[in-house]
Amino acid sequence: MAATRIASILLSLAAATAPLGAAASAQVPGLPVLQNAFGNPGLSAALNFGSGGGASTYVGAASYGAGRLILSGGVGAFVPDSGSTAASYGARAALPLRSFMGGSLGVAAFAGVGGATLHDISTTQVPLGVAVGWRHRLGDTRGVSVYAAPIAGYHRASGDGESESEWRFQYAVGADLALTRRLGLTIGVGQASLPGHFQLGDTDTIFGVGVAWAFGAR
Repeated sequence: MAATRIASILLSLAAATAPLGAAASAQVPGLPVLQNAFGNPGLSAALNFGSGGGASTYVGAASYGAGRLILSGGVGAFVPDSGSTAASYGARAALPLRSFMGGSLGVAAFAGVGGATLHDISTTQVPLGVAVGWRHRLGDTRGVSVYAAPIAGYHRASGDGESESEWRFQYAVGADLALTRRLGLTIGVGQASLPGHFQLGDTDTIFGVGVAWAFGAR
């Protein structure tokens, strides 16, 4: 399937079928945790943008598929509507587990880590989840996939001698479109904590979009 040749890069690192499931899949703060259930071999790169909770995020990401394992990572800038810009980072590993319906339906497990420092407060987040995705071929070179992921996330904020941490449930949903054998587009939405404050229980809805290029696709 042509769509499987496009990189599963969050949106994160937000940010696949995988055109871009990993376009955000590196788990960078300020991007939704978008993870498709499908992956592909080889190297891919992506540019991602996230918006929500009074901030914007710009991320460059890359992913590499080796066997069934998909590794992705990225770095970027977290830009609050007011205040200083913070550097952010993220990384994630995903493992497709099973496929059904002739390969149209898939399930994958993933884990990641990401962080940023803003207003002298360092934030770290660790998402653990399972992604369920569906994909469909559109002609010889295009494909579409939609997916959803329940996420158990660990979040920690520390600074000025204080710290706070907690586990909580979150979600993310996304769609990937393989425009050509190499070029993919991802859009998605999810819940996330934003860096720079201790109110970890307050979540924000984050929207993301990403564009990815698969170097090894033919």
